[in-house]
Amino acid sequence: MKLILNGKDISQFYNEVTWGGDKGQAARQLDFGVVVSGTDKNLPKITVPMNANVLFINNDGVVLFDGFVFSKEKSIDNNIMSVTCLDKLILANKSKGTFNFEQKTPDAIAREAFGSIGLSVGKAESGSPMDRKFDLETIYNIVYTAYKIEYEKSGKPYMIRMNNGAIDIVEQGKIVAKYILDGKSNLYNATYGENSENVVSKVKMFDTEGKEIGEVTNNVEGGIVEVYRQEKDEDPEARARGMLKDIERTASVRVKGDFDLITGNAVIIKEPFTGLNGKFYIISDKHTFANNYHVVDLELSYDNVMEDIDTSQDSESDGTGSNVSASGSTGQKAIQIGESIKGTHYKWGGTDPKTGVDCSGFVTWAFKQAGANIPGRITSDGIRSNPKALGFKEIPFNERQPGDVLWQKGHVAMQYDATRIIESGGVSKRILGYSGVCVSNQKGRTFSKAYRYVGG
Repeated sequence: MKLILNGKDISQFYNEVTWGGDKGQAARQLDFGVVVSGTDKNLPKITVPMNANVLFINNDGVVLFDGFVFSKEKSIDNNIMSVTCLDKLILANKSKGTFNFEQKTPDAIAREAFGSIGLSVGKAESGSPMDRKFDLETIYNIVYTAYKIEYEKSGKPYMIRMNNGAIDIVEQGKIVAKYILDGKSNLYNATYGENSENVVSKVKMFDTEGKEIGEVTNNVEGGIVEVYRQEKDEDPEARARGMLKDIERTASVRVKGDFDLITGNAVIIKEPFTGLNGKFYIISDKHTFANNYHVVDLELSYDNVMEDIDTSQDSESDGTGSNVSASGSTGQKAIQIGESIKGTHYKWGGTDPKTGVDCSGFVTWAFKQAGANIPGRITSDGIRSNPKALGFKEIPFNERQPGDVLWQKGHVAMQYDATRIIESGGVSKRILGYSGVCVSNQKGRTFSKAYRYVGG
């Protein structure tokens, strides 16, 4: 394994390298410790300039990482400098552009957008042509939005990542790691969990007049019953099926290192003791190289989906209502509590800030910490269909106040002040560089409903 800093091979001077990626973070990350000293004459004087180019190359000559020094830290009590690097996708996540695409496929959009900042595209899945305008959007978000629109049409999720110096856009889970993981040869540790707290096994459908028109089920035992009220121009059965929730399955493993165990790929596991059997999707990976060993820590999911972002183009009016909430209200407390975990990473299905939260997990956690008695989770489907069951009431959208829950299709957030919201996911990747909890501008978003907590 070679570590190259500004063209100079420093492989013999690092003590450990970690290389990893996460579904909620655009750029892959490389961390290493390099031996440096200003006084020891036996050690070479290695300088690590900020923004220096760093390459990490495997023994077959494949470039695993091509990026820049992002931060560094040195303590006086040892000779190790800790260095953090991000790959070239960080340029796409920081750079902005304005485009008017007419009948361009997602791969054509990717090549034009990435090319505008000097990044080359290798393999890129195609799709159907689209018309789309982007005004002062980050380059990464432009390309991700194009592929998210394609995902909403085809059901195929996509992943953007660097590969051997170029950007690949691949179908998530299409590449399956060549080795089956099992406890007899390459699986060192495994944790598997199931959670049925949020299972929705049946959804009853009602028309606009309140007449029951049917129900859908998923045959999962022990789940709750939800209610869906049809809205204009919506397919009630499709919307109701979207409200069904299966048992949540999560897994984390430590395995013998292999280079195709990266985020966006899939892996087959056979481990009967914990119940880890079947095909899993890699949503986070961390490779560790030290003392001639290579191990990988993986976070896995049964579900193969793209990250939730707003793909609508039309912006809503900027009516904001009051920017003050009743002092001491549950909603105001929820905002203050939510603000305390800004920067927490997004994790699909996550409910605990220690490990990551999704949009509904964040809002639910904040309200429960504020003392609200809420059964289950505040999901976009649940609060729109039956807000009363969660202790909320719908209010006119232009009367929303800080602490109210905002709804748009597939996403929930909280009103933060007159012009901003606080959320997990959404547009946070533009602000944080990864998907997580942040305060963002509400202008241009497509929230259309508001709900106020009144108690259960």
